[in-house]
Amino acid sequence: MRKIIPEQMQMGQIDIADVIIELDNRDEIPQLLRGLQAFVRR
Repeated sequence: MRKIIPEQMQMGQIDIADVIIELDNRDEIPQLLRGLQAFVRR
């Protein structure tokens, strides 16, 4: 059975385009998040 995901944001949720990402990290997570932000902003 499929679960329907509500498109409206709930209280306390932040849009991924509004997240501030620190790029001075050697980890791969900030690069991944920047890629997701670029995809969402299209």
